[in-house]
Amino acid sequence: MIGQNLGTFLIEEKIGSGAMGVVYRALHEKTGKTAAVKVITNEAGSKARVNERFEREADILQKFRHPNIVRFLARGRYQGTNYVAMEYLTGGTLEDLLDQQTSLPWREVVDYAIQICDALHYAHQQQIIHRDLKPSNLLFSEKRQMKLTDFGIAKDDSEDAEALTATGRTLGTAAYMAPEQIKGEPKISHKTDLYALGCLLFQMLTGQTPFRGSSPVVLMHMHLSEKPPRVSSKVPDIPRALDDLILALMAKDPARRPFDAEKVKQDLLDLKMKAKRGEAIPSVFQGGNAPARLGMISPSTVTDVVASAVPDGTTAGPIRAVGSSRRPWLDGPRLAGAVDPERVKVGAMVGVLVAGVAFLVYMLWPPSAEALLKQGESLMASKQLADWQRAERDVISELDRRFPGQFDEQKRAWLDIMELEEARRRSVVLESPTADAFPYSRPKPGPETVFVTHAQLARAAARVGGDANALNTWKDMIRALNAEDRAERRWVLLAQERIRQIEADMANRRSIVAKMLDEADTLARAGRDAEAQKLRESIVEQYGVHPDLHPLIRERAKIDPLTRKPIDPAGAPAGETPSL
Repeated sequence: MIGQNLGTFLIEEKIGSGAMGVVYRALHEKTGKTAAVKVITNEAGSKARVNERFEREADILQKFRHPNIVRFLARGRYQGTNYVAMEYLTGGTLEDLLDQQTSLPWREVVDYAIQICDALHYAHQQQIIHRDLKPSNLLFSEKRQMKLTDFGIAKDDSEDAEALTATGRTLGTAAYMAPEQIKGEPKISHKTDLYALGCLLFQMLTGQTPFRGSSPVVLMHMHLSEKPPRVSSKVPDIPRALDDLILALMAKDPARRPFDAEKVKQDLLDLKMKAKRGEAIPSVFQGGNAPARLGMISPSTVTDVVASAVPDGTTAGPIRAVGSSRRPWLDGPRLAGAVDPERVKVGAMVGVLVAGVAFLVYMLWPPSAEALLKQGESLMASKQLADWQRAERDVISELDRRFPGQFDEQKRAWLDIMELEEARRRSVVLESPTADAFPYSRPKPGPETVFVTHAQLARAAARVGGDANALNTWKDMIRALNAEDRAERRWVLLAQERIRQIEADMANRRSIVAKMLDEADTLARAGRDAEAQKLRESIVEQYGVHPDLHPLIRERAKIDPLTRKPIDPAGAPAGETPSL
């Protein structure tokens, strides 16, 4: 097709190809700008299913607007050839970069991963699962901005797009495929892309994919049955948090992976900001001689280390505690005005060693309980979820480890804040009108199902019997859950919050009605009975729909809120006999 036209695009050079089509560099003749034009090959185009996928990929790109996803430009059919035009990127692919450098520094990987998470989260919000995340589908702009491309086998959960996958056939690239993508259960979801992201990050850091086999079938078997390796088994000098995160992304069970790409992004941003601020970042150390925790250095260890650095036979004298203002290595007899070069050299060497060890002690000595609590308070005062996660990881876990059984009330209060926020975020998804359209929006068996059931019952109860009935529904939900189980506690906390909100609304309404009734009584005492009665009737009209206010309205306004008829002094509607 070189030299031919597709609509207003002049084909100049072939720049890539795949199972479904070929990508060309093309010139848009009207604007003079370069574009990447993808067309279906003749062989693939003879298959109706391929044409459907090609059209769906064009549909997906056309509705996407995100800086980390390749931009759609145009689509069309010219002389029997379907094509879609996209922005042309000159920075190559991530696959090209890995071919050149094999592996990448962890800080660079974190930067790229944040951009990938942005693209994935945006796609997932549009109910699109990519299903083929790999280095060749990640492009770079001239300014090294990463962009996700190739939605050729993406799954659209807003429609019955499963029909485009033949029964029993697996789509994707074997080196990055999640177990559920291979075996078809549970159904693939946004977490399928997170598994591929874990495999991709492993490759970026180590230069190889987590599993390697002689064939796609062998690879698939390994994804299904073998425990994923840690990045630190090949690259020890990476942050422990990053090592743990990648392992979590590659969990066999989708439920054990991070909640979504946004959560992964927040963890990565937290790590990036720590590095930017120059904070100490715990790394993974391999080998039996490496200390498990460098911070566990005692003063006696410091003394021994320094003492061992002084050569035998010197008159350096006793080693004193770190921080002493004296310089013992310069003590002892000395000729006036004489300078002992050996003594000066030993002194300088020991001085540097003492300074270095003192710095390590200062930086890595375990903080006190008071310091940890203060750090926790500062982090929890933030409005950022990433800071709360730091508090759990760096403060609460440390308090648990070093001070078991202490500060439980404070730790529980902090964890409750985090759990409640997680439940709030998840409840927005579960209560969405379109929740059933997307797998990860559907409730999981257990506390999520309990919540959705009671939320529906509470809405129905409020319509029939008012907020008081809804209140009882949320109380029933609390009784149905175990507040001591962390997975269930977040939903107990959310139910308690809903109860507080309802009680506050009820109290606020009651206060407003009471004040309006006081005003009606004031008008009546002033002889303005008609105005007083009109105000009472407006109270009934406006607030009579709330059953919890009926007793107050009957007692004070002397109007039955159901019949809206006046009540005589005996307590029955005018003209009727009180019921006995």
